[in-house]
Amino acid sequence: MNIWQNLLKHAIVGSQHGTPLPPLTPTALAQRQTHWKNLSQERQLLNALALVSAYRAVGQSAVSTIAEPPPVCPAENQTFIPAPLKSRLQRYLQEQNHGLIQEALALFASKPYILTPDILADFLAWCANNRVDATQVRAVIGQRGFWLCAQNPDWERLLGLAAEDYTAWQVAHGPARLSLFGQALQADFAQTLAQLPTVWPSENAKDRLALLEVLADYLNPEVLPFLQSLHSDRSLPVREKATQCLAKLHDPDTTALLQDTLTAIISVHKPLLGNAQLHIQLPETLSDVWKQRGIQEKLEYLPGSNEKIGTKAAWLYQWLSLCDPQPIAQSLGLSIGQLVAAASHSDFANVLLMGLDTGAALHSCTEWLPPRFASLNSKQRSGWLNRYSRTIPLADLQTLVISHLAELKGREAAIFMLGIVHHEQSLSSTMALALIKAMLAATQEDNGRYLFDRNALAQLAFKLPLADYALINQRLQQSDTPYFSELITNFSQRHALHQEFAHD
Repeated sequence: MNIWQNLLKHAIVGSQHGTPLPPLTPTALAQRQTHWKNLSQERQLLNALALVSAYRAVGQSAVSTIAEPPPVCPAENQTFIPAPLKSRLQRYLQEQNHGLIQEALALFASKPYILTPDILADFLAWCANNRVDATQVRAVIGQRGFWLCAQNPDWERLLGLAAEDYTAWQVAHGPARLSLFGQALQADFAQTLAQLPTVWPSENAKDRLALLEVLADYLNPEVLPFLQSLHSDRSLPVREKATQCLAKLHDPDTTALLQDTLTAIISVHKPLLGNAQLHIQLPETLSDVWKQRGIQEKLEYLPGSNEKIGTKAAWLYQWLSLCDPQPIAQSLGLSIGQLVAAASHSDFANVLLMGLDTGAALHSCTEWLPPRFASLNSKQRSGWLNRYSRTIPLADLQTLVISHLAELKGREAAIFMLGIVHHEQSLSSTMALALIKAMLAATQEDNGRYLFDRNALAQLAFKLPLADYALINQRLQQSDTPYFSELITNFSQRHALHQEFAHD
């Protein structure tokens, strides 16, 4: 039994009974042991463990797998960032303030600076764990950054430095892969699209769907053949997403199939007295062609709701969710407002309206919004606007949001506004001031301030417009709750960062 095991045994059974500490070996350690003989048994044991641990670590040689040393890094030919900017970025990296690092990285695009060698490793390590724009990164790391990435395959793949043909996404992994895939689509759509069929068969269903969701942000007619080929994909969610993309692109086959299906099952009934209604005649079975296109045969609940839905009603919802309400209204001889009213007075009213809501969001049909908003009561409007805020630009919803906000008070208003802005990258001054007003009002209520998560609030600073910094900062300072302190700090640091770049 070696000395380390002897010490562990003593720690377990002997330290509380006055048993002397076993002598350390070799002799050099035993000599050190005499220096603490007057200390308590516990202190002697801890010292001995620390000494033996350090002794065992000394003299161990690192094993290198590099056959030959790397080439010398080329000399830099660009200007290093000024000391004040470097100091800021270094602090952001130490604090892991992701928002400020991303903001600084974007601002560097307007300056011919590169990072100094002493912060490159920390910066690249941060990039490895976050979604970054490879083009922005390449612009600021200089020759030494490229050299470092060549020594670290993970960095090279992550930053897309291995090749200029934007194939790095194929071997990357995690969030970085999706970021690189999006950048490749943006830089060379045709080449990246041509690469997809070669990697598609080896991807699992989850990764295929993730790639398809990124592709959905870059849709254009060039992608139609690839999307059409996914009707035979083995994953139902992938087929469903592909059909959604085809509908958004107004693919002729998908559009014709939807039109034929809905014409066969929906008609307008206009009684002599009363309101017009939509008459629905649903089929007995779901056709194979729709199964192939990802329509779920058995959908138990309405998406985004805990409301149960019948099997056939679910087919109706899914078909409508692929359609632009405007052509449907025209085919029925109705205006958008009349379509909303007729659907509201029909059997399957909720299914019809929610399906048309989803279709309007898919096709960005802003004409649908005002009459549909008017058909809702105050309690329904919050959830409806929150759902739409994820797919419709907030600028198109702003008038409706401000109108509804006037109906809410305190906690309700704050919860509503936080939900609305959650998915937004930036806010107009009108929306920012409305959000701050709602949050300040909520903090005046009993327990109102406990609505807020400090970290989540701090991230709001990156959505607020700097153009009205003085006014917005003044409004934020009106709160005495510490929950707003990180938000105020981040906002002021953003402003200072932009000022630094502007005056550099």
